[in-house]
Amino acid sequence: MLDILHPNISNINKNNIDINLSEEKIKINIRGKNKEFFTKVGKILSIILPSESNTSSSNENYDVLWLSPDEWMIYFDENKNQIFLINFIKIFRL
Repeated sequence: MLDILHPNISNINKNNIDINLSEEKIKINIRGKNKEFFTKVGKILSIILPSESNTSSSNENYDVLWLSPDEWMIYFDENKNQIFLINFIKIFRL
């Protein structure tokens, strides 16, 4: 399984600004162009990939951010990463 290191941020207060890490998020960058790619990712995430610049899609498990016409960033809570990775590997046969 992936060894994921998260930033070690404790509560910081400087110049009346509070900084803390509220949730650990997993971020995965994906790229694809053909219809089969859109279909497979849609089935894994149960979400439609955004197709316009500066837009995003989300559901109760995942958020997807449009980066370029063939590139997206998927981010989600750490505790959901095993489900996502297992489905991703099964469908894309990695």
